[in-house]
Amino acid sequence: MMISVIVPAYQVEKDIERCLRSIINQTYKNLEILVIDDGSKDSSGDIADKYAAVDSRIKVIHKKNQGLPQARKTGVENATGDYIGFVDADDWIEPDMYQCLMDNILKNNSDIASIGFFMDYGNHSDNIDFPLKSGDVLTPEQAISFIHKRSEVMTYAWNKLYKKEVFYKVNFPKGNIIGEDYSIVLQAVLHSKKISVCSGCKYHYIQAATTMSKGGFNEERIVSYNMYMSYRKKLVAQFPALKKEIINYGMIEEMAIIVSMGKNQKYDQKLIRKIVVDIRQNLDKIIFCSYVSMVFKLSAVMTAINYKILIKMYKLRYSGS
Repeated sequence: MMISVIVPAYQVEKDIERCLRSIINQTYKNLEILVIDDGSKDSSGDIADKYAAVDSRIKVIHKKNQGLPQARKTGVENATGDYIGFVDADDWIEPDMYQCLMDNILKNNSDIASIGFFMDYGNHSDNIDFPLKSGDVLTPEQAISFIHKRSEVMTYAWNKLYKKEVFYKVNFPKGNIIGEDYSIVLQAVLHSKKISVCSGCKYHYIQAATTMSKGGFNEERIVSYNMYMSYRKKLVAQFPALKKEIINYGMIEEMAIIVSMGKNQKYDQKLIRKIVVDIRQNLDKIIFCSYVSMVFKLSAVMTAINYKILIKMYKLRYSGS
C-alpha cells in the first residue's frame, strides 16, 4: 500500500530540508512524496528539486501561489497512492509515524487514523496525546464530538492518515483562510465510516508564538467566521446531540477573531456586534462546560461584558510574545 505524503511549501527555505529528511527516513518506505511549491519566492522550490534529483519518490510541482488549501488540493489531485498524508514544510515527523498509522488503519479497516503530536516551542515541547487506547475506533459522530472538544481527533490535517477516497467529495477552501484544517478534516470525517486512534506522539508542530491569536485581523478572518457559522448551522442540524460542543468550539474561534483585531488595531464593529451577541446568547453553554478551560470561560465573560476587556487581558498576558 502506497502513501502519498503531500508537503505544501511556501517561503520555507530554512525548514524544508529538515522536513523532507524526516519523511525520506520513514521506516515505512512505500511512499510518494509530493512537494507542492506554492509560488515560493525564496529557494524552497530549488531545495525540493535538489532532493527530488536524488530520491525518485519525491515529485515537485511548481505552481502559482493560491494558499495552503489549494496546494493540498493540488497534491491530492496528483497523488497516486492508496492513502494520503499531509506534512507542513516547517514541521517534521518521527521516523515511525507512517508505519504506526498504516498498521493502525489496516488493523481496524478504518478510513482515517489519527495520532498524537508535539507542540515545539523552541526551548520545550508539549505532548498532545489522548486517553483513548491505540486502536480505539470511532464513528463519525464520535469523531465530530472530539473535534469540537479539541481532544482525541483534533482538527489538524497533518497528524492523520486517510484513505484516498475520503477526499473525492472534499471541497478545499480557496485562499489562506484561518481554519482551513477544520474544514478539510470535518469533510473527511463526514465522508468516512470508521476513524481510529493511535497512541503516542509522532508529529512535531513548530510553534512561532504562544498567543490565542497569532496574526492580526484581516479579510481572511471574516471568511473564516462565515465558514464557522455555516458549518455550525449544518452540524447542529445533523448532530443535535452535539449542539453544545459545536457552539462552544465556535465561540472560542470568535474570541480569537476579536483578539486578532486588537493585535493590529483593525476593528470591524459590525462583526464585533455579531460575536458579542452570539456569546451573550450562549454564555451558559461555555460557563457550565466541564472540558472548557477557565481561561476560555473567563474570556467569554469578558467578551459578554465588554470586548475591550478581552483584548486588554490578552495584551497584558502575552505582552512578551
